[in-house]
Amino acid sequence: MKKKKLNRCDRLFAFAFLLLPAALFCQGTLHGVVTDSLTHEKLVGINVFVEGTSLGGATNIEGEYKIAGIPERAVNIKVSCVGYETKELNADFSKSNDLQLDVVLSQTILQGKEVVITAQMRGQVAAINQQLTSNSIVNVVSEEKIKELPDANAAEAIGRLPGVSIIRSGGEANKVILRGLSEKFTNITIDGVQVPSTDSL
Repeated sequence: MKKKKLNRCDRLFAFAFLLLPAALFCQGTLHGVVTDSLTHEKLVGINVFVEGTSLGGATNIEGEYKIAGIPERAVNIKVSCVGYETKELNADFSKSNDLQLDVVLSQTILQGKEVVITAQMRGQVAAINQQLTSNSIVNVVSEEKIKELPDANAAEAIGRLPGVSIIRSGGEANKVILRGLSEKFTNITIDGVQVPSTDSL
């Protein structure tokens, strides 16, 4: 009985088949639990990954994680989450292919950008108080506020108030309309002196 000779493809397949179990057994598995240092509660959604590789994962609802397929060598493990200090640990898979690494994370303070709060100018505060104490509907714009706004004239500044619209001529506001009424029904006083309407009656 003649023995059948294996061709090149059959030999490569047989060689790869023999090496496959060895490759599978030469990989390590890392697992453990991540807890809070103050409350000792198990943390959910903590990122755990092996530096220099694409291996990693996140803790489940029980605070547990598991990473498989880690090469048989010493590796660095990074544990991180927003609100906690990042922790870097060493794990050596050259002696054991199954390691348990429980991690305790400490909370950290998140510092944002500086926010500066400034008080309103006295004139604007007085204008707001005048609106609040008035017996009728009054909208007041203080002199200081008008100076702050990049408006060409008083009509432009008044046009910022609710219920007030303006008519422009040549790109500049020259008539004020209150609550949809014609400008001839608008009564304007400056320092108690009535100013005639810009439109004929």
